[in-house]
Formats: sequence, C-alpha cells, structure tokens
Amino acid sequence: MPIKVVITNDFAHLSKIAADIVKEKIVELFKKRKEIVLGLATGNSPTGMYKHLAQAANNGEFDSARIRSFNLDEYVGLPGENVQQRLMHPESYCYFMIQELFGLLKRKFIETNVPFGSLIDQKTLIKELRRYPGDWTYRGTDAGKSIAIKQKTGSQYLAWVRKEILGHLIDSAVNNHQRFVRAQIASPLVGPGYDQEAWVSLHRYRERPWADLVVLWAALNGHLAAVIEAVPAEKRQTPCIVGDRPAARSNGGCTTIFAT
Repeated sequence: MPIKVVITNDFAHLSKIAADIVKEKIVELFKKRKEIVLGLATGNSPTGMYKHLAQAANNGEFDSARIRSFNLDEYVGLPGENVQQRLMHPESYCYFMIQELFGLLKRKFIETNVPFGSLIDQKTLIKELRRYPGDWTYRGTDAGKSIAIKQKTGSQYLAWVRKEILGHLIDSAVNNHQRFVRAQIASPLVGPGYDQEAWVSLHRYRERPWADLVVLWAALNGHLAAVIEAVPAEKRQTPCIVGDRPAARSNGGCTTIFAT
C-alpha cells in the first residue's frame, strides 16, 4: 500500500491539513454507520489537529455525539494523595485529553476510554510482578514494550485489579451524579470528596460477579449521561468545590472520563 506524503508549511498548517483529512473520513463513515470509533494519540503532535476537530464538531460539520474513542496509554505511579489527584495530574493522559479535546466539545462523545493506570497501586503492582513472574509476559520491544497479565494468575492482586478499576468507575459515577444535580440547585456547590480506596475496599468488588458489576456500571453511566445532557447552559458554569480542592466548573469534560 503506497504512503502519501503531504508537505506542509509549519505546525499550524500541518494541524489544519490533518484535521481536514480526519474530518473527511468521519463524514464519509457517518454515511454508512450510526456510530464510529476513533483511536486517539497523545503527545504534542496531534494537539493542533484536536482543536480544529473540536471546532468543526462545534460548528456542526459532524456529530461528535456519535463517536466513541479509545486511548492506549496512561502512566502508572504519578504523584498524588489519592486516585483522583493522580488521575488529574497535569502529566496524565486523562488530563491531556480533557484539555486538548474532550473538554472543548459542546456535544460529548458517546464514550471515552482512557486506561486508568492511576488507579493501580504502583508499589503493590511491582511487588506482585516480581513475586509471580509466571503471571505475566512482555509484549513489544524497546520503548513499545508492555506487560500483559494472563487471565489465570497465581496473584490475587493481578487477577482482581480489573474488577477494582471497574469498581472505581462505579463509585465515581455515584459521586458525580449527586454533584451534577446539586450544582443546579446551589451555587457555588460545596461538597465533600471521597476516599476512593476506602470505597472500593468497603464495597468488596473483588468478590462480586463480573456480570453484576458491568450491569451496574452501564446503568449508572447511562443515567449520568442523561443528567449531564439535561443540564441547562446557564448552570454549566456553577463553581464546584469538592473537599479541599480548588473550585472547578460543572461543565468540565473530565466527567466524560470519570463516567466511562
């Protein structure tokens, strides 16, 4: 398959050309499909393109509410006192995508998927990987090397880590739901934070059947999406103070990430 090389003048010109190519493909696919899936990259290269795509979507050139997205990368071990602080660390890919694309969209994607590396306890992960070398294998080479955990493991931590991540998402949806409702009633909204690790531990997600967790997650996030869609425009700038964190706005694209 031949590779087409496009020569551009500078980064701004490159970003516009790249956005036009992607936009053209999105519009073409929408003629054949109700929904499409995008694989999204991080790093400086696509930032200008993302801004052009968000502007095109906001101008009605394509419907961003018919798109699902996946990112492949996230850091493990970012600093922070709790999961949410690590998740919103300026170096996290979750934060990057909110700033560069998700938060710019007036009509949010159906679903966004960013790996929740910040939910993993780095020290415990390293300890278990060393203790159970037969539970995982390396994939890829050099800078692209990754760890693949086998489905059947001797380590309980490695076996259940995915359930705990899903549990975090359930708890996040529960907490964010009441914030979105209360932010429409009181301004500013002042409310408590929550200890993510304690919530997961108390709910004992490791012992729950997968089917139960998936059904609960889907129901909560479907309800949360409907609540967000119904928020009047004038209420989307309500200042929200959660725990001891600085005030945020209730319209932030981060909700998309927390909820999916």
